[in-house]
Amino acid sequence: MVEKENVLDIVNRLFERIGFPDTESRIYTLLLERKRPFSIREISEELGLSVRTVRERVRALCKKQLLKREVVEKKWLEYRYMAKSPKEVWAIIKNKLENAIDEVEKEFDLDQDSAKRDVK
Repeated sequence: MVEKENVLDIVNRLFERIGFPDTESRIYTLLLERKRPFSIREISEELGLSVRTVRERVRALCKKQLLKREVVEKKWLEYRYMAKSPKEVWAIIKNKLENAIDEVEKEFDLDQDSAKRDVK
């Protein structure tokens, strides 16, 4: 089994290799390490980032399906975020990469078919 520190290193290297912004990696890592839901403001305070920056990056991570969001009812509604497990994240990223590869291969096939028709 992979140790906790190794998992974080692996996740950070993966994020770096596929071009995730450093801020997104830092947010994901914080949420993964702490294993509890955080609000935007709490993430902002923990990482020393502006609320606006955190909100934008959390939105991007949610769009990429790497965070879970829950609603907390107080006097108002508040969202709290948790990181999906590295195993879930890997499955999501792997699926997206496979889909992207399939799309590129289809483009190549279309280009080759078009070139064959042009030759005739």
